[in-house]
Amino acid sequence: MTAPADVLARYQELCADCDALGRRVHETFGKQWQCRPGCSGCCQLLTVCGLEAVALLKSGLLLGNAGQAAAGDGLCCLLRDNRCLVYEQRPLICRTHGLPLVSSTLTEGEVDCCPLNLPALAGVVELEADLVLDLDRLTGNLMRLNLAFFLILGRPELAEIRFSLAALADGAELPPELLAAAGFSAIGS
Repeated sequence: MTAPADVLARYQELCADCDALGRRVHETFGKQWQCRPGCSGCCQLLTVCGLEAVALLKSGLLLGNAGQAAAGDGLCCLLRDNRCLVYEQRPLICRTHGLPLVSSTLTEGEVDCCPLNLPALAGVVELEADLVLDLDRLTGNLMRLNLAFFLILGRPELAEIRFSLAALADGAELPPELLAAAGFSAIGS
C-alpha cells in the first residue's frame, strides 16, 4: 500500500467482509434477526479513527448532516428519526452491531450477540466459525490500516486521535491532511 486510496480500498474491503457476515447471519437465523430500520439501540458511537473520518467525509454524506442526538444523550449524532443518515457508509463498528462475536473481553469460547437479534443464542458458547465475528482481529486490522494511512500522509501522530462524529458533521476544524485526503481543501469546498 503506497497511496491513501489503497488504504481506503482495503478499509472498504473490511466493511464489505463485515457486511457479508451480516448477510450470512441473517440468512441463517432469519426471523430471529430483529435489527430493522428504526432500531437504534446500539447506535452510541461518538468518535471514529481518522481513516473512518476520511471515508465518511469522502462519501459526502457527513458534512452538515448532524441528526437528532443531543449532547450527552449517548446516541450517535448521525441518527435522524432513529435511522442512520450514513447507513451505506457507516463506520466499521456500526456494521458489527448485533452480530455474534468473540473478543478477548469475553470468557474464552463465549459468543456474544444482541439479545434482541438472536434470543435463542443467549448464553450459547459455540457457533459455526463462519457466523462469528472476531472483534479483536477486526479492530486490529482497522488500527493497522489507520496507522498505514497516516504513515503515508507523513502524520503518524494522527493515527492516535479519535475524531468526534458531531465535530465532523458540524464541519469543525479538522487537520488539513485529513481534509486533503478526503478531497477537501477546506470544509465545504
